[in-house]
Amino acid sequence: PTLPEKMALLQQALRIFPFSVDALNAWADLYVRCFPGLENYEKAEQTYQLAIRAADWLWPGLKDQDEIEWGHVEHRPFLRAYHGRAVAQSHLGNLAPALETFRFLLRVNPNDNQGVRTLLFDALLQLGKYKEAEEIVEQHSDGRNTTSAEFRWGFVVIDHLKSNL
Repeated sequence: PTLPEKMALLQQALRIFPFSVDALNAWADLYVRCFPGLENYEKAEQTYQLAIRAADWLWPGLKDQDEIEWGHVEHRPFLRAYHGRAVAQSHLGNLAPALETFRFLLRVNPNDNQGVRTLLFDALLQLGKYKEAEEIVEQHSDGRNTTSAEFRWGFVVIDHLKSNL
């Protein structure tokens, strides 16, 4: 479908069920994929926050569970809403709340089906939290023996910055 058709379908879905976490996530996703600019990341963040509120209403207590498995399809909209909000916050330079959400997602979904570990690693590097960034790679990859290009490059950056401090 075209962008106007997608928007019309999402509007229809939200008229039928205003608490549709999937529809709210898709709407937020349109802001950042189809309309470039920081103001649209702000709109996306707000829309993801609405999705999180809807998820909390639909699945009370889900966020308090020790583990929220990606394999349970009904958990995915919840996890996507948190992920989307954190990515939007990160793009807006709001790294502290984004870090908190990335940590939460990695804790409840340790299999990391959303690639949060690399987003967390990048945010930690930006904030100069090198020790914690290294710990993330130790916990979720093979440390300095990792085959992940992103992590290996991150270690180059960490070593360079540490030697210049």
